Amino acid sequence: MRVQLVNPPPFRINDQYDAPDFPQLGLATLAGYLITKGVTDISVIDAKFERLDYDAILRRLAAYKPDIIGITAMTNEVIQAAKVASLIKERFPQITTVIGGIHVSVLPEQTLKEFPSFDIGIVGQGEISLHQLIKALEQGGDLQAVKGIVYRSDNQILQNAPRFEAVDLDFTPAWHLFPKAKTYMISSQRGCPFNCPFCVNPNGHRLNKRSIQSVIDEMTMLADDFGAAKVVFADEVFSLDRKRTIELCQAMIGAGLAKKLTWKASTHVNSVDVEVFKFMKDSGCYLIELGIESGDPDILKVMHKGVTIEKILKVRQDAKAAGIPFGALFILGHPNETLHTAWRTLNLAVRLNSDLTILGIMVPFPGTRIGEMAKCGEGGYRLIAKDWNDYGKQHGHAVEMQTLSRRQLELLQGVGYIRVLLENGRIVDLAKFIWQFRREAMALGKRLLSVDRS
Repeated sequence: MRVQLVNPPPFRINDQYDAPDFPQLGLATLAGYLITKGVTDISVIDAKFERLDYDAILRRLAAYKPDIIGITAMTNEVIQAAKVASLIKERFPQITTVIGGIHVSVLPEQTLKEFPSFDIGIVGQGEISLHQLIKALEQGGDLQAVKGIVYRSDNQILQNAPRFEAVDLDFTPAWHLFPKAKTYMISSQRGCPFNCPFCVNPNGHRLNKRSIQSVIDEMTMLADDFGAAKVVFADEVFSLDRKRTIELCQAMIGAGLAKKLTWKASTHVNSVDVEVFKFMKDSGCYLIELGIESGDPDILKVMHKGVTIEKILKVRQDAKAAGIPFGALFILGHPNETLHTAWRTLNLAVRLNSDLTILGIMVPFPGTRIGEMAKCGEGGYRLIAKDWNDYGKQHGHAVEMQTLSRRQLELLQGVGYIRVLLENGRIVDLAKFIWQFRREAMALGKRLLSVDRS
């Protein structure tokens, strides 16, 4: 059976967010796992990375002639994924279309009802389920025994029992199926024990760790065989296991990887200290990102962060002492957010003066507590999304607050970026920021002027 995996085109093109300079990890992982199980007739189309439109996708499909197509999609990508599937059904109705990813995992039956071009959905982590699905289709198409899928049968949508077993992660993603890149994503573990109400947590709360040697082997391969210069760890909380983190960094140093490439990762404030930072720095880490989320102590409690402002400031000092660049990620629009609490977040962002500051606006993703609150009008939320395209992290427009309009949230976002740079005397960085986001800066200026006049 010929298998085609597809990452659909973006809704809009913004080079920083929608046209990434790295190939899609999920498809590489799926293909790599299938290859270990003997499914070797696989092709990958990464429309975002390869800058492909729908016509280019169809041309590639016509040349490859697959039997089954697996399309991946987050919530803000599912409409584009459905368009790919619809075009496939028009041209190649015999092909089985499968949708995977976070969106169908949290809304399985609804996704198939809403988008008739999808034949089957993969619910949860996809490696084992996709392999079992392929085997079932090869053997005649009886899908009742395949766990972790939702599918159509006799004009009904049926969902099978969930799949709970964890996949053995000690295999290499099929990067050879993609064009070469300078940056690659890599996973050393899956899972997150925290309960942030804005996160779907698609890999569950239990950690599934990959062997350190497997991670080192992949990084070495990417550097030596693919010319990689950077690696981005996709782990939800990279340094959750302190001992393992130090061992992994030591293994990178021992393998000489710090001389070949650099890497970045994301982690939790409670999972780092100056010693861990130093090991990261010595092993090639060029940026460590931490989800700070808010500068208001009460909101931090409501969001179950388990941290204090004092702890956040201490970790920032630890990063400085270790000489490692520090990224702080914030969200505006927490439950019952007000101008006062949002301004405290901006104040903390200024005080941290991070090498990278990200000020996002809350996205009420389906399957999250925030999503349910927005849907029900709780927490001061007002759902304003027109469709799933509005659920993007960077260019979304899904929610506003009863106390803060969408316009005000976006204004706070822009002011926050300017404050961090201006109040810390980073004039050159401010000039670069304004030039990079000059269109957004002009729009912000107009909003500021309109506020002043009003």
